[in-house]
Amino acid sequence: MKLIFGIALLGAAAIAPAVTLQFAANLTGAQEVVPSGSRVTSTITISVDDSTGVITSGSGTLSQAFSTAITGFHIHEAPIGVNGGVKVDIGPGAFSGTNIVFSGQVIPAATYAAMKLGNTYFNIHTSQFGGGEIRGQIEAVPEPATLAGVALGLAALARRRRSGSR
Repeated sequence: MKLIFGIALLGAAAIAPAVTLQFAANLTGAQEVVPSGSRVTSTITISVDDSTGVITSGSGTLSQAFSTAITGFHIHEAPIGVNGGVKVDIGPGAFSGTNIVFSGQVIPAATYAAMKLGNTYFNIHTSQFGGGEIRGQIEAVPEPATLAGVALGLAALARRRRSGSR
């Protein structure tokens, strides 16, 4: 009986849909270590297959074009305010004017774990700022169901406080 149950669980896991997690970052020159003073900003969002660490989609828009050529676009591993090594090379090919589109890059397992904890960042390098012109820490975006659960919990807490104060 246990064997049949185990096989059924394995079968269910094999047909379970892939889980995709969402992440986002707001990039500015002020977040560079040392700040670049760049006026260019961007918001970049990515979707990552949680089982493989593959970026299934990534996109963003620059607030304006850089004044010099883009020389690199990477994911680095480090907490806020600390420089870290390149872990994923996305490359300047992700840019078309001020639009950013990319997918297919594989995030190494250790770096993906760090990303889930907020310890990775996007960095866009230009010929003027070889160490990076704009940077933004990558943060997990809560799922709508998680947000709804938090809202319901807060509403229940508020109701309990109101009824308990009478």
